[in-house]
Amino acid sequence: MKIKRFGYQLHNLLFCAILFGRTFSQETPKDNTTNGPGSANASDVQESDIRVNDSGVAATKPKIDKNDTDISKTPIINNTDIPDLTKSNTTNSSNNTTKQLQKPRMKPPIPSWCYLKNVSFGSARPKPYTEFTLVMQTFVAGILALFGIVGNILAFFVLSQDTVNTSIVFLQALAVFDTLYLLVYLTFEPYHFVYLLTSWPDKTKTITHAVHAIEKHYSDRILPVETALICMSTWTVVILTVDRFIAVCMPLAAHRLCTIKRAAIQIACISVLSIAYSVPRFFENEGTVRYQPCLQVFMYIYGRTKLGANLYFRAIYSVVLGAVIRFVIPVVIVVAMNILLILALRRSSRERQELVGNENFNKEKQNQNITLTLVAVATVYLICLIPGMALELMNMAAYWNTSINTSKFREVSSFLTTIANVLLVFNSSINFVIYCVTRKNFRKNLKKRLSPKVKGRVRKAGSIGNYTVSTKMSNSYL
Repeated sequence: MKIKRFGYQLHNLLFCAILFGRTFSQETPKDNTTNGPGSANASDVQESDIRVNDSGVAATKPKIDKNDTDISKTPIINNTDIPDLTKSNTTNSSNNTTKQLQKPRMKPPIPSWCYLKNVSFGSARPKPYTEFTLVMQTFVAGILALFGIVGNILAFFVLSQDTVNTSIVFLQALAVFDTLYLLVYLTFEPYHFVYLLTSWPDKTKTITHAVHAIEKHYSDRILPVETALICMSTWTVVILTVDRFIAVCMPLAAHRLCTIKRAAIQIACISVLSIAYSVPRFFENEGTVRYQPCLQVFMYIYGRTKLGANLYFRAIYSVVLGAVIRFVIPVVIVVAMNILLILALRRSSRERQELVGNENFNKEKQNQNITLTLVAVATVYLICLIPGMALELMNMAAYWNTSINTSKFREVSSFLTTIANVLLVFNSSINFVIYCVTRKNFRKNLKKRLSPKVKGRVRKAGSIGNYTVSTKMSNSYL
């Protein structure tokens, strides 16, 4: 009897021990912080290799050796490598979505490749590209834009004192378009590159803060406006060259074709068509919230919309029309007209010797001076447009032949994009210097414009009589 009771108690004791063991194993979480086999050190996890799914679980890829400094093997972030956290499968309100962006469920550690020597920590991009782009498009282009704004404003008012003809009207319109483009560039572009490539702005603020406001609408509002203004300047140079070709090489038809009314209509048509061409740009890109792994902040990086990602739209509008309308046709026309104008200048220089002592000599010299100015403007325009045209041709080749779209190709394309953008600013800023160098009448009118009004009155009075002026001046100092 005692043996039977002892066995019953032993059975109950074992049953309780098994039940307690199962309960403890279910309630105790697994510890993954140990560096045992199969575990990963936090400093070795690559941010670009992390993909956060809807449940907040992060999956990692094999780590990168810290000693490997080859930037081509480093997973530098881009618009496709970073998870787009703006896409949510839930049906919450916009406020809940904003809170989800501001406070992610899981904050990944800083990846080790952020500390490589040839990686910029503030941009998570190659350091050579970051430093070159930041210096050129923020400081160099900013100084050029500021100088160009002042120069174009002075050029507009000085040209208004010259003899009014179609060439002067086109030059004034060019000064207006260039000034507007430089104003937009100086207002938004420096901050865009500082925001994108540095840690200077406090991007730890909420995504709805004002620090992110410019970048949010950079791609869908600012870029289309810049595109329209660039097209206006480009085609104004084209029409200006054609107008001067007609005036020099077709003098009999110039009185009928080169009129102020026709020039105003042509400028209006250029403005309307440039705006119409840039309208799809408003719907091509949009600001997208992305996670910057090195700074561990959410920021706006412009990406393509559904329309912009459409292959037919990119092939027809972005690749073909962008290259043809903005580069190929203008370059061909300006080159052809420039060659003919240069030949006309050489021919007129030989004929000018025969006009010495003739009453038409001054008029012929003035026309030649205007033609030389326009040739200089068109030549600088062509030089500044070459990198942009080469970039468009490279993009067309990469679109139709994806095998050449390698990391080296993208690196060259990035540097070429920076050079092309700076040259556009230079082209819009240099016309004032060209006028000062090539036109004596422009320099004379500029001195009158910048001279004080008192001196102007003294000179005017001096034409009546030096004695009277000297007497008034002497009395004023007594």
